[in-house]
Amino acid sequence: MINAWNALTTPLQNRKRTGNRPFEALREQRILEAIQLQAGSSADSPLPHPVDTLPNGADVVLLKPGKKGPYDMVPVVPGYEKANFQATWLPLSRIAWADPDAFTALAVTIYRLAFLLDHVGVQGKLRYRPSGPIRACIAAVDQRVGNLLPGVGVWSLLLFLDVLGWNEDVKYHGKDGVPKFLAPPAFAAGAVNTLLSTIRVPYEVAQLVRDGAAKASTPSRVDFGPLMVLLQDLISKFGVCPADDKQLLHWFSPYIKA
Repeated sequence: MINAWNALTTPLQNRKRTGNRPFEALREQRILEAIQLQAGSSADSPLPHPVDTLPNGADVVLLKPGKKGPYDMVPVVPGYEKANFQATWLPLSRIAWADPDAFTALAVTIYRLAFLLDHVGVQGKLRYRPSGPIRACIAAVDQRVGNLLPGVGVWSLLLFLDVLGWNEDVKYHGKDGVPKFLAPPAFAAGAVNTLLSTIRVPYEVAQLVRDGAAKASTPSRVDFGPLMVLLQDLISKFGVCPADDKQLLHWFSPYIKA
């Protein structure tokens, strides 16, 4: 991995509410902003809310309301206009298979996104604004694998995941007009579980394809066990299967570290 990507080195984050109060406060700020966005008359007549901008000037928009509850919204990002988070698995799986080093950098960037580590206040609102060194890493990844992604390469993906996770948080944790982190669902439900699933699924699928190709002449040696575990997790956790801390440390060390 190129030296510039060392800027992504990130301590393992605490996923428990009581162990990560600063993260809780940032999530509450975002959830409250989303709750306060005005809704249209119906999901068929939503009001558009531009919330960010891609490097090429295109708007990142939230349409409100969506179809899944009073606070649901529809993220609209060039290249991902009608996508859900599972739609990111296919291009990310291609990247994980074609360029594992670039995928590692991208996965750590998504990990940082999940915990709002690169968000800052912009006119009183929390927005994704990575520092110069992180932006350089994003540019390096985009140069290598951006052509495998829709829209404006890596930036479209990251801003789509950002607003998608934001929407997941307000759906899970917006209650009675305010943000509330109650059990159930667990604190990690919403953006964290969604984005860490976006890391895990492509990594394990690409690994299985890579191992299967290497052992194609001896099918009996192909280990389908990890795929079965992945599928079982998806079923038991209602469509998400976030990478756990042990997996993150094993797959992405030294860029994610204990």
